[in-house]
Amino acid sequence: MKIAFAAAGAFALLWSGPALADRGSGHDHHRASEHSDATQAAISQARALEIAAEQGVAHIHEVELRDGVWEVEGHTAEDRRIEVEIDPRTGAVVKREIY
Repeated sequence: MKIAFAAAGAFALLWSGPALADRGSGHDHHRASEHSDATQAAISQARALEIAAEQGVAHIHEVELRDGVWEVEGHTAEDRRIEVEIDPRTGAVVKREIY
């Protein structure tokens, strides 16, 4: 159930992301590289979030396409910090760390 709420919140962020980005969030220096990475990504952000949930991410704090991978940061259902990196072309998990 917690994953469903986290996923619903993440999908809401997907729809509001472009509007929030234009408000001067301080992340403008990433926008150009994210855009070029996004045009090459076969795996959407929504699919990356699904894969991250399958890997144990229950509460999403940040999702970003950076340095050629989807990076998803959050917490597990047990409230441990988790980071998952996903290849945007294949959907393969290239890194998974739990702290």
